[in-house]
Amino acid sequence: MDSEKVNDWLQIVGMFGIIASQFFDATISGKQFLVENIDVWIKGCAGEEMSVTEEAQFAHMFRTYGLASYFAWLGTKNNILDLNPQDIVYAFAANIHRYPGFKRISLSWNDWAKEGLEFSLRSSEEFRAAIGARVAELQEIEPGPNYGIEWCGT
Repeated sequence: MDSEKVNDWLQIVGMFGIIASQFFDATISGKQFLVENIDVWIKGCAGEEMSVTEEAQFAHMFRTYGLASYFAWLGTKNNILDLNPQDIVYAFAANIHRYPGFKRISLSWNDWAKEGLEFSLRSSEEFRAAIGARVAELQEIEPGPNYGIEWCGT
């Protein structure tokens, strides 16, 4: 391989490293934001009335959770992460099924292209379809879920 091709590959690897670093920084910042505003997360998951500021905070936390779930799922599907992709789908679907506020915001966020998540149409459609299928299963399995709000997001 000539030096020009090696240079191209090194630039690509470096670019992916920067993207991964930014993603992990954003995930850590998102988790810190969640911890600092856990009262908003709980109100949002429960579907309680919130101020405009709290709605924006909850939307930000949900977006962070959604992106982290999607990227973790992609990582498992591409053998980058050693997790079960169904576990990620099941957790996301369970939150939609069990918590009215989580369901409301997930439905409003259903057009993922608007949110910049449409990196790969096929993979995001597959992720959405898997979540939708699991939500439908949960409606049969747990027709009247009654879970403590503290479990939202897990």
